[in-house]
Amino acid sequence: MLGIYWPYLTHLSLGFTILFEDLFEIVQNVPNLLELNMVIDYHDVNVITEATEFLTNIKKHYPTPSSSKIETLRIVIECATLCSNPCCQSPFGKAVQNLRWYWPQLKNIDIQN
Repeated sequence: MLGIYWPYLTHLSLGFTILFEDLFEIVQNVPNLLELNMVIDYHDVNVITEATEFLTNIKKHYPTPSSSKIETLRIVIECATLCSNPCCQSPFGKAVQNLRWYWPQLKNIDIQN
């Protein structure tokens, strides 16, 4: 439990790495959030693998879509290992698309490295 509730916030930028499970809690507690920017600083390929598996199986963890208003998600991946290995990004990028099911209002997903 992160203990936040920001009902009037519409744009949020996170400059630190966060687990996707915690990210869902943040979005739930920021009901008017429209845009989320986050940096993922993964120096361990296992962490991105775990995130990919979690997002691939999102319907198991969260069987009901969120009522979130979030429309835009930007993810910047900072990791030399991943940047030099595009095959690590491909499964992660595909798994991130599953967020469209959980956040039905999500229109834009931008993943950069």
